[in-house]
Amino acid sequence: MEKLIDLKYLSVDEKIMLMERLWNDLINNENYKSPQWHEDILEKRVKRLKDGKEKIYDWEKVKESLKDFYEN
Repeated sequence: MEKLIDLKYLSVDEKIMLMERLWNDLINNENYKSPQWHEDILEKRVKRLKDGKEKIYDWEKVKESLKDFYEN
């Protein structure tokens, strides 16, 4: 087994890079199947959207709004 990384010594950028690499490895693994609760949550969210209980927001507008909020 490979040596584990002590996360407290990694920068935020390094931690994000590590998460991305782990995630990419998982999603490209043919043997990986998301747990049932993932599908259950997605089904509930789609139902709420169809029932008009959820809104869809443009991601670029959300980012700009957050940027404005935190910079002011």
